[in-house]
Amino acid sequence: MGDYVKIKGQDTIGEVLALGQKEAEIMLGELKSKIKLNRLERMSKTAIKKEKKKSFSGTSTGMVERSTNFNHQIDVRGMRAEEAIQAVDRFIDDAMVLGYNEVSILHGRGDGILRRFIRDYLRQYNYVKSLKNEHEERGGDGITLVGLA
Repeated sequence: MGDYVKIKGQDTIGEVLALGQKEAEIMLGELKSKIKLNRLERMSKTAIKKEKKKSFSGTSTGMVERSTNFNHQIDVRGMRAEEAIQAVDRFIDDAMVLGYNEVSILHGRGDGILRRFIRDYLRQYNYVKSLKNEHEERGGDGITLVGLA
């Protein structure tokens, strides 16, 4: 608790509020978020000072850019289950950090294997409050709407 961490592959730095076995509760500016431990790296005091110099108004330039470029839907059609889970995991983390309440995952219909795999994976996290099909005229069971806490 009180340590600073960086989300791997991003410029986002947060303070650790609580540490669990699989995820940590992080304060990212004004937003609390739960992020998997394997997505975090501990920051040294020197690195934190450098990052703070790069930021302005408490917001890193990388965060502003990601917020501008973020799409509320991810397309994982044609991916293997493992690839899709990794992509969805990063996507959900970004959505949480950026404050989205709902996002969608385009997995296609087919035999429904990818849909089941993704939904089973997401059900284990308390920050996912709902999983449902998109309206039939907008893709039906080929798209999962994910409600975020």
